[in-house]
Amino acid sequence: KSEFVAMAGLSAGSGLLITYLGRYAEETPVQAACCLCPAYEMNIWKMLDDKYPRVASHMLESVRNQWVRDNSDMLHSHDSKAAKAVERATSLSDFVEAHAPFTGDGDYSGWLVRSNPMKHFQKVQVPTFILNALDDPVSLADNIPDEELFSDVSNFLLLKTPHGSHVAYNDGFFGTRSFMMDRSIDFLDTVRSVSAEQDDDEE
Repeated sequence: KSEFVAMAGLSAGSGLLITYLGRYAEETPVQAACCLCPAYEMNIWKMLDDKYPRVASHMLESVRNQWVRDNSDMLHSHDSKAAKAVERATSLSDFVEAHAPFTGDGDYSGWLVRSNPMKHFQKVQVPTFILNALDDPVSLADNIPDEELFSDVSNFLLLKTPHGSHVAYNDGFFGTRSFMMDRSIDFLDTVRSVSAEQDDDEE
């Protein structure tokens, strides 16, 4: 049995992290979390299409190459109409909306209710570190929620940095260290130490 359990979510994975922690609240065994270069809202895709079309186009083709083309027969056998829509999508936002029938939620609005992390974050019970660079081309600065939103959720620590891009956060003279990883470990070590002290006091 582990004395301390932590989770980290990176980029789109941060959405899964927050959704899980919010949906399971006190039931989760996780004691601390790091939400790194996060996806706050699941409607981010339209903004990426409009603001960074070349990046969005590359992401669309990467996802389609990795997940759709090799699984075409299986997708068509499950829902041929949705499979065609996924294959023909010309933007990230169209692709995300088209994929909803494969999620078990029926349609896009149902998927948003279950999977949008902003629907769940206020139910998160564990200390959670959020890191976002203001020059991030994917987790856009415009998408960072107002700090007032966190005023009633004291277990969140939001760190905004001027630079860092998306996931990169290279640090040191040769860029061989990761500012993102160093700060995450600092946060988790602190939570673990405080938790251990509280356990000692209770004993």
